Amino acid sequence: MNHGVVQQADAPLQLYRRPANRFVAGFIGSPPMNLIPARLANGALFVAGHHVADATGYHWPDGDVVLGIRPSHLRPVDNGVSGRLLLSENLGENMLLNIDVAGEIVKVRLPDVRHLADGETINLAFDPGFLHLFDPVSHRRIDRTA
Repeated sequence: MNHGVVQQADAPLQLYRRPANRFVAGFIGSPPMNLIPARLANGALFVAGHHVADATGYHWPDGDVVLGIRPSHLRPVDNGVSGRLLLSENLGENMLLNIDVAGEIVKVRLPDVRHLADGETINLAFDPGFLHLFDPVSHRRIDRTA
């Protein structure tokens, strides 16, 4: 519920896997889903000017969208979307990173602990099987066509 209005009623796992809108996406999960400005263009999805995934099959015009991705579905790579490490939290078994990507704080959950220096440049890859797109105006989920 958001201000007394039901946003989505479903099983908890379904809410986590297929949030109906940005409110549900940001509410379910700890840490919550990252919601990042992105752009659809010619069947591709771009974040901060970098191609992050193919985006064919969306019944949506080229232009601005909001990309939702869980912190555990991002990983550091040699070449990817660049960001600056703001904070790394050692959680024992894993790490949580806060990375500034084009002015947006993006959270990344690493499955292992490693030494990283604040201010370090981190390049990120987005797992294409776990991307969620949202309308930047209505905040509703944008689904692929069947």
